[in-house]
Amino acid sequence: MPAIARSLEPDVFFSITDLAPSRMSCPHVLLLHNPWVTYRLTRRQIGPSLRDQLIYATYYPARFRRLWPRLARVIVQTPVMGDRVRERFGVPQDRITVIPPGCLLNQGGTPLRRRRVSSAEPLQLFWPARAYPHKNHEVLVPLCRELVRRGVSDRIHFYITVDARTDRRAQRILAGVQRYGGSMVTNLGPLAKEDVERWFDRTDALFLPTLLESFSLTYLEAAARGRPVVTSDRDFARHACGDAGYYADPENPRDIADRLRELVSHVDAGTVRIPEPPRGGPMSWNDVAVRILRVLHRAAAGEGQRVEEPISIAAARGAR
Repeated sequence: MPAIARSLEPDVFFSITDLAPSRMSCPHVLLLHNPWVTYRLTRRQIGPSLRDQLIYATYYPARFRRLWPRLARVIVQTPVMGDRVRERFGVPQDRITVIPPGCLLNQGGTPLRRRRVSSAEPLQLFWPARAYPHKNHEVLVPLCRELVRRGVSDRIHFYITVDARTDRRAQRILAGVQRYGGSMVTNLGPLAKEDVERWFDRTDALFLPTLLESFSLTYLEAAARGRPVVTSDRDFARHACGDAGYYADPENPRDIADRLRELVSHVDAGTVRIPEPPRGGPMSWNDVAVRILRVLHRAAAGEGQRVEEPISIAAARGAR
């Protein structure tokens, strides 16, 4: 990549990836959207795979630590990520720019109806996430056991979206669910965007006990569809949901069960808390592009300078 950039002689290099080249011959701007860079998870939280432990816990942060001193600007998607980049790596505030991603959300949907939660009409929880390590599907089996112990397993139902055909982690999780809580869980498999909206409308709440995020569109989708959110007591979640979230320790099945019981009582009483969509709606991709171009112009010219002529930009996107 550096060789290609030298042949193009751009005024600025824009990396739309977390694994960017570290030595460029021009100012370099990085879009950082990989939460593994800034959050510290234990080996137990990541899982038994040595490969995953080396990549997520060691390689990603080490790579960024080597990279950031050569960057003209780091673009992050939330103030929370900006704070974490500054605190963990010492990146100066004046080199960090917060630009949320563009979102195309359909507001509205089926209103959440007031009713009594019962075995005939259980609380339906939608969990739209692949079985990545940080999505924390491993908590599902002990959570099901806890709900069985409390005698409420017939009043809670989870709809998950893991790929049981090709994902070994998903296969292990589903095998455990079948042993301890098969009647409480339905796997919908991977969903298209329009299916995600349909399932938000068909269920009562978003369930997302994730361990880390950089920017989760799922929170905004829940707000747009008028659904409450049961999620992790973490900074990224509180930034997205504010006082309206139902927060629990994502690794503590008892704490999660307490929040589910609280939500059930609120559904029964018609007092459910629902996060507010962003004021004025989410940013459009045109607005995002304008803000990114402004950052690239400043990087090409140097801080405090103005660019009157068009600039050339070399952009790289890593395979995901």
